[in-house]
Amino acid sequence: MIRGKRRYAVNATSSPSESSPSWSSPPTKVWLFDLDNTLHHASLKIMPRVNVDMTAYVAQFLNLSDEQAQVVRKQYWRQYGATLTGMHRRHGVDPHDFLRETHRFPDMGQLVPFNPSLVNHLRRLPGYKVIFTNAPMEYARSVLKHSGLNKLADAVISIEHMQFRGQWQPKPSPSMLKRLLARLQIKASRAVLIEDTVANLHGAYQCGVRGIWVRGMSYDKNHNPHRAGRGRKVSVQVQSVRQVRRLALN
Repeated sequence: MIRGKRRYAVNATSSPSESSPSWSSPPTKVWLFDLDNTLHHASLKIMPRVNVDMTAYVAQFLNLSDEQAQVVRKQYWRQYGATLTGMHRRHGVDPHDFLRETHRFPDMGQLVPFNPSLVNHLRRLPGYKVIFTNAPMEYARSVLKHSGLNKLADAVISIEHMQFRGQWQPKPSPSMLKRLLARLQIKASRAVLIEDTVANLHGAYQCGVRGIWVRGMSYDKNHNPHRAGRGRKVSVQVQSVRQVRRLALN
């Protein structure tokens, strides 16, 4: 867990209702940072390996060919926001086993560059910084450690914390985000989600949370966030997370 002055991380072994975070002062602004393809370029080396391992897991568990398993993996990611959720709900997969087998990176130091300049840049953002990721906690800790971003995070929320009554509800679930905001004692009007996946920003929009779409590393580069529905579901689009600070100061 991330430790240090005015920092906490939700206990990964606890249910959301058992967590009792305490800020040093009431948050006036909270930045919810996605991790992969937002704070680091996961699609270059990490995500291809995760996708291969997930496909292999799905193929073995459901007795499918690799081609069939790849279709299922992508379908569940689009439908549920995470392949894990579909495998758990539809087939009873043990989520912890799935996460453990699909996020093994003993060579993380070679995959994620140390980036002190980004840490120093984002540290100047006024308010608290929370890592908010659909990835497992052990993986998130490793990425943060090797990138140096552990010095930035006031809290880390991983997929293990997105459970309610035995169901895993990762992003983009609006009900999960509402419970998370209540647990962190954050008003939706004071939170901003910085994210590369448009569907997750739409979920936040339904909760009254502003969204910043980081497009530079996103799988959703060609998506039009304003095409469907009324209102602006994505408040701002940027190419790099480094542009967030400029927006905050304007």
